[in-house]
Amino acid sequence: MSDGRSLTLSRAIGGDTIEVFNHDLREVPSEPADEALKFKHNAKSKKNISRYLLTVLGIDGQRILQSGRGNVLPLNFRDLARLAVVNDTRMADQHSPVLGTRNPLNETREKSVFKLLLSGQEEPERSAAPSNLEMQFLPADHTDPGPVTDWRRVGP
Repeated sequence: MSDGRSLTLSRAIGGDTIEVFNHDLREVPSEPADEALKFKHNAKSKKNISRYLLTVLGIDGQRILQSGRGNVLPLNFRDLARLAVVNDTRMADQHSPVLGTRNPLNETREKSVFKLLLSGQEEPERSAAPSNLEMQFLPADHTDPGPVTDWRRVGP
C-alpha cells in the first residue's frame, strides 16, 4: 500500500468471499481474516472487494459519466482494471487503450474514468438530457434539458 503496509487478499476456488489480511501472508493462514468481502461490486455496500480497493486508493464514491445524456454513476474497480493492465497489442493498436472495450456505448464512461484519473475530479451531479424518444414528445419551444417526468402533460 502507499504507506508501506502489506495487504493480502485470499479467495477460495469457487468461493464468493474474499478474505483480507492486513499483513504479508505467504502461507495458509492460521488466524482469521481481518475482514471478509464479497467479490461482486455493490455501490450500496462497502463490504465488497471493489469498494474496498477504491477506498484504499482514495477514490471510493467518485462519480463517472455513463452516457452523453449526463447520467452519472459510481466508479467501480472494473472501470480501473481495464486501464491498469494494457498489453502490447492494445498499446500498439490504432485505437486508444483508454477505450478498452471498443464498444461505442461504453466510450463516454471509459473517457470519464480516464478523466477522473488524470484530473482527480469526478463528474458533477446533473439532470439527464432527454432521450431521442423523449425529444419526440417535447414541445417545439422546450428549453429545459431536464428529464420528462409526466408524459400526460407533455405535447403540442
